[in-house]
Amino acid sequence: MKRLFMALLAALIMATLMSPGAAADALDHVTVMVYCDASDLESDDGSATADINEMLYANVGSNVSVIICAGGTKKWRNSVISADTNQYYSVERGQLVFLRDAGKKDMTDADTLREFIGFCAENYPAERNILIMWDHGGGSLYGFGCDERFDPDHMMPLDELGDALDEAGVYFDIIGFDACLMATAETAVSVAASADYLIASEETEPGTGWYYTDWLSRLSADPGIDSETLGRIVIDDFFRTALEVDPTDILTLSMLDLDRFQDTTLPRLWAFSGDASSLIDDGSFAVVSHARSGARSYGANDYDQVDLADFASRVGTDSAAALIEAISDAVVYNRATHNMKGSSGLAIYFPCDWLYELDDMLETYGGLEWDESYLSLIGSFASMQAAGRQAASAPQDGFSRFLSIVNQMTGYNAFRWYNAAYAGGQSGYISSNHLNGDELKIFLKNDDYYALSLSDEEWDLIVDAQLQVYVDDGEGYVELGSDDIYQIDDDGDLIVEFDYTWVALDGVTVVYYAEDYVEDGDYFCYSGYVPAELNGEDVELVLNWDSEHDGGFVRGARYPSEGGAAARGLVALKDGDVIQPWCDYYTYDGKYDGEYYFGDPITVRGDISVTYDDIGDSDTAICYMLTDIYGNAYWTEMVYYE
Repeated sequence: MKRLFMALLAALIMATLMSPGAAADALDHVTVMVYCDASDLESDDGSATADINEMLYANVGSNVSVIICAGGTKKWRNSVISADTNQYYSVERGQLVFLRDAGKKDMTDADTLREFIGFCAENYPAERNILIMWDHGGGSLYGFGCDERFDPDHMMPLDELGDALDEAGVYFDIIGFDACLMATAETAVSVAASADYLIASEETEPGTGWYYTDWLSRLSADPGIDSETLGRIVIDDFFRTALEVDPTDILTLSMLDLDRFQDTTLPRLWAFSGDASSLIDDGSFAVVSHARSGARSYGANDYDQVDLADFASRVGTDSAAALIEAISDAVVYNRATHNMKGSSGLAIYFPCDWLYELDDMLETYGGLEWDESYLSLIGSFASMQAAGRQAASAPQDGFSRFLSIVNQMTGYNAFRWYNAAYAGGQSGYISSNHLNGDELKIFLKNDDYYALSLSDEEWDLIVDAQLQVYVDDGEGYVELGSDDIYQIDDDGDLIVEFDYTWVALDGVTVVYYAEDYVEDGDYFCYSGYVPAELNGEDVELVLNWDSEHDGGFVRGARYPSEGGAAARGLVALKDGDVIQPWCDYYTYDGKYDGEYYFGDPITVRGDISVTYDDIGDSDTAICYMLTDIYGNAYWTEMVYYE
């Protein structure tokens, strides 16, 4: 009799829990909430429609509710979803079932997210919940999403996203970002109180994004599947399908245990931050600067995000080793392609190239209640960079618009992060540890080649060296770009010479800027870009040379970043596309004269050959650009070839 009574009581409880549209048995149910801020990814390419179709192809059973909030785009590339308003749909038996009109609301407004989660919790109560955030990502600095119906430059900051999750009051097994650049410590802090696991990418994602069919089918077949196993399926499917489309793609995706992250990784991050700050305080700023410059970075260096473990390993303190161990324990599954060597699965914001953005990030850190130890570290680092840039001496030769690519700012005192007193206290270190641009003299060595000689102490101040090439076209100089090719002779001197070959597309010399070089066992990969117009739009053609291909190849085109939302994937070239390379141009006295088309347009006809070809008999000037620990760029004297 007792068993019958308990069964009736359980039935009564379940009947009370149920609401219209709810699952028959909430305690055996999983609700997957897909917040699909479709943006230009849908209006331009139909990427959201493609992923929703993958959800429709899944064998979603009655024990799994897949609920989609669809909005954020000016145009849907299907005949079902309206762009005039936000709409909620469920995936049922391979069909989209309309649930409600949610109004035309900005998908980057945290309240819109909170309302969607609340609707799902009320109407589809479940024992397990999963949240997928679908759209552009802007990393720790900018946050998530882009609604092109409102302000296309506005994104949802991470602190506001975290507040929306807290207010919604739903706990998730997994929160996943099918978006770029979101596998960061800051993202993890924003969602840690609301989920067990975070799945996200350190790098930008390809346009294909995640593949939804298989993992949703697997979840329906086994609603009790443990979250780590499910996460592995998500990550492996993402890699498999993306590499089927483009075997040369750059991919990262990781799964972070948020309890381990909070319990161990964060305390060790704060301890590491304190030790790194002490290095700067005690006259070892160069150690931290070299570590920051050498660490694996993401988003074409436009977001000031680096891999946390790689950065820590280069700092090399005992607390760094403890932090690396904690990251390895918290990142329960991580995959990265060879060309993303140094990716541990967890990145962090660390200002270096774009200091003027730091004030905005401090606002986000305030909302995240970020620990003062890290704020002190990046504040000291940025203040040292600012002071080092102000103290730099301008080079007397070289074709350049600015002393430094980031030294366009003046008046650092206007920024919250700048600590003038701290910088002043480090003036002795800065004066003893800086290059003199007037002393970067080239000399003819042994009547054989030109060279630059610096002391060991001066070389310790250099974090990068790039060969720059300029060609005389009879009226001025075309900048051919820069390459990370350099040689050091037996005396430790930099060899300054040029073999008269440069990057060419289909045999036509183009401007080229090197970006990255990776070695991973027998694998290597060089990459860089060619500035150009593609069918009239400014792009950067991304080129690769690697150990798995004979010669170079064009991976595709990307739109130059202006901050904010990162572009997902590359634009594939197709027959008939017209590429018009362009260049920076300088007068004979070295003054910048603007951007000009360079050479004739190239019409795509099959694969474009990428080679290093002889540039001909034109007079040429070369130099090396040296970047120091403060971010200053110095140019050596020019060597002229006639």
